[in-house]
Amino acid sequence: MHHLGHESFYDDAKRIIYEKKSEGYVVLYEKVKLLEQDSLKRDILERKLRKVKGIGGSYDDYTDVKLFEGFMGQPSNEEMGIEESDIWADVSYTEFVDYFESSLGELVLDSIDLITGLDEEYVRALPINKTDRAAVIVEFRNDVLFQEILDCSSDKILIVYGAGHRKGIEKRMKKTIEE
Repeated sequence: MHHLGHESFYDDAKRIIYEKKSEGYVVLYEKVKLLEQDSLKRDILERKLRKVKGIGGSYDDYTDVKLFEGFMGQPSNEEMGIEESDIWADVSYTEFVDYFESSLGELVLDSIDLITGLDEEYVRALPINKTDRAAVIVEFRNDVLFQEILDCSSDKILIVYGAGHRKGIEKRMKKTIEE
């Protein structure tokens, strides 16, 4: 999957999802979910996650940039045919932020983080280097996804996850097969 793509890409992905589900595949899907009920904690979690990403808003906000002309933001899981009965194989905002802070230190929100609305333009330098960022955004979530793969009772699994996770999952699968 891609966060930005052409409509034809998403049409093809949607067709594949429906096709595989009709063939009995179990769908494992990606989505960092905001599950916290307390509004103040939700706000802090959203701001901390935005700080890690370095950008705010939705990916549709970037389709106006000439470089992304003709692109669209990734449709919702529901629009892609992913349903409640499919398996969420990702982390919550709380798990993400807790893992980040236990691994790399507290995410301190500064005045720009706090003043800028969650629906306003937000572009910041990343608070961590690329390697550490990948360890949290990609590898930690790959661990969660891979455990779901191992726990799945079906041998027909369709994984609907970002393309950036593919190499890490393939590496884990290869290592498990070799063991």
